Amino acid sequence: MHEFEYHYSSSDIGNRLKVLRKSKKMTQEELAELLGVSTDSISNYENGKTTIMPEHLMEVCQIFNVSADYLLFNKKKLLFYNDIDYQVILDKIEQCNEFDLSRINKMIDILLNKSVA
Repeated sequence: MHEFEYHYSSSDIGNRLKVLRKSKKMTQEELAELLGVSTDSISNYENGKTTIMPEHLMEVCQIFNVSADYLLFNKKKLLFYNDIDYQVILDKIEQCNEFDLSRINKMIDILLNKSVA
């Protein structure tokens, strides 16, 4: 049997939490309300002063659609998709530079806004 060692730091978890919250344009107050904690707790989580409580971990994962592995250990797979195509696409996107990402974004906009002829 193999033993696996996982190390995480409160500050790393807090940084990822802050990035996720800001990416959703959510305030600390809004996140605190969703979790039923104080804004001070959210601030302490994000600043690495305290580690997120286990009972709130899964709620945070559901709110931001990330895995606990991502939040705790910064594993690359962020989304809960069983379809391997999503992960393949994400892996390719991670390899793109800013210019390529801009072009991809424009292509997606074109695909989503195409009119039916």
